[in-house]
Amino acid sequence: MNALAVMNCVRDNFCRKIAWVAARHPLMKVMHAKGCLAVDCGLVSGTFNSAVWLGEQVDADSREGVQVVAQYFERENRPVAFWVWDRPGLCANSLFFSVGFVQTEVNIAMWANAGFLQGKNARSELVIQPVRTLCELVAYGENLASLFSGTAEEQAVREYHAAMLPDILLGEKGIQGYDDGCMRLYTGSVEGRIVTTGLLFLAGGTAGIYDIATREDARRRGFGAAMFHFLLNEGKKAGAANFVLQASPDGLSIYKRAGFHTVGNVLVFERRICSSQLK
Repeated sequence: MNALAVMNCVRDNFCRKIAWVAARHPLMKVMHAKGCLAVDCGLVSGTFNSAVWLGEQVDADSREGVQVVAQYFERENRPVAFWVWDRPGLCANSLFFSVGFVQTEVNIAMWANAGFLQGKNARSELVIQPVRTLCELVAYGENLASLFSGTAEEQAVREYHAAMLPDILLGEKGIQGYDDGCMRLYTGSVEGRIVTTGLLFLAGGTAGIYDIATREDARRRGFGAAMFHFLLNEGKKAGAANFVLQASPDGLSIYKRAGFHTVGNVLVFERRICSSQLK
């Protein structure tokens, strides 16, 4: 694949992943507006209220779509994070600022061909299991929420997973065109205590790796790396031809050693509640 196709592969998996639960949940929404995909999880959460710009680049003509999304979340009095795949000619900072967003993150889009990936076995003391019950969903959310300790987002992450409903994960049929994917959540435990989590999203021959989170008091013991390699092996077993992920700059080395390549940046713009800049 050429560079543009690879970048689109990363973005497409992310779009399908964020929309997959919302398309199946009676209290969540998936919306398309003027070149944007937006997901409203119904909670005050900048993590799970997400939007993605679907065009090849952001320019002055993109303002209408971005503003539609911003105005919707303004009316709902909820925050939203807008994900933008970086391309030449980008003028996203000024455009998003003009409708009340601020840039909060720069992630790195990564891609790998399954044939060149080097997966390893998990650490022997780490027991990795799929999430299948409400109790397990709550425990998964508790571990992920620990990344946001002391913030308002901590409770929102807990509430999201408690509301996800096990039958959504186990069901085979979806709606609104998001029924060709498969979401798998996993927990990794040591002596019965969850220390790490991970999510594998399979769609269109591509496996996306997300939500690798290790509790602070269990870090630097290889558990996050073990979960990562477990997800690689599970994706291969499922027949994925491509693997994608979004990495922080601190996490690049482990992914590169496994065979991933950097394909571009992913800019994240957040809009808090009640901006006065929307006109």
